[in-house]
Amino acid sequence: MGVCKFCGEKAGWFSEAHDACVAAAREGCEQIASLLASVVTDKLIPPAGCAGDDGSLSRFAAQVWSEVKPVLDRVTAEHRVPSDAARQAILQGWSTGAEQVGLAQPAPFDRFAATHALYRLVGFGDQEVRKTDGFLAIAFSTILWSVMVHGDPTSDAVADHPFNLRGGEVPLFFFGSVVYSKETVSRSYQGGYGGASVRVGRGVYYHFGGFRGQRIDTAALKEIDYGGMLLTTENIYFGGEHTNFRIPYEHVVSFRPHSDGIGIFRDAANAKAEVFSVLEAGPDGKPVSARPVFGWFLFNLAHFLAQPEGRALYGTKAHSHPGS
Repeated sequence: MGVCKFCGEKAGWFSEAHDACVAAAREGCEQIASLLASVVTDKLIPPAGCAGDDGSLSRFAAQVWSEVKPVLDRVTAEHRVPSDAARQAILQGWSTGAEQVGLAQPAPFDRFAATHALYRLVGFGDQEVRKTDGFLAIAFSTILWSVMVHGDPTSDAVADHPFNLRGGEVPLFFFGSVVYSKETVSRSYQGGYGGASVRVGRGVYYHFGGFRGQRIDTAALKEIDYGGMLLTTENIYFGGEHTNFRIPYEHVVSFRPHSDGIGIFRDAANAKAEVFSVLEAGPDGKPVSARPVFGWFLFNLAHFLAQPEGRALYGTKAHSHPGS
């Protein structure tokens, strides 16, 4: 006779849990995740006096956590949620809330710092949290805030990169695994002849008429190279095994959003789309297409820097570049 892992009572032959206990625990996890998501979005908003003060931000996050923890504990107990499941639900709720905050608008640094302080108070480590969509969304959003709102693009997110920058140019973000592709268009015609068959001899007919076809254009991406991509305040850089170039933002006519990267059309006759697809490590460590939050970040950052507002802040006319 099996014993229910939730309530400890007999569960019947070949069973380790009651259906009702499983449903109750699932409902508890949903409540925990929903509650924490709402706390991150609606409660974890630092007061004005906390801005720029790490100590005040930590104390504020601790106060919020002290208020919500008893509620989470009560839900966990009432629904008999196992501790590991409750922990996972808390992480999911934190990630959902952080993602909503990040995608809503550029997130100020104090908002990012408060969410950072909260997950540490809960007991999560950096490596565990940085895999979540929420962490990426709010981290990317804070970089956008630094560039778009704060006007100070200095970022610690840029690791070593292989590019030679111009004087005064500030690196913003470096992607180490990027596939560079170009759009190619193949053209074909579908249709056939129309008209009458005219007899020109014994057993010989000529199909008289015109070709009535329709042109079919098919676009496809052709991979050109693999390498690293750097966005700075003035240019987009790519460096691969065979291709290296710099694209000034003022030379871009338009950007095309991609879920895993960005497409660019340069200011040139018959310019084809150039696509930069970001790769990230999958669960098994192998490279996979990056999550949509990467494409969202790339498009917003590059598009802003190419606009008059961005050029006024960071363009060559806004700064002097000795030696460039």
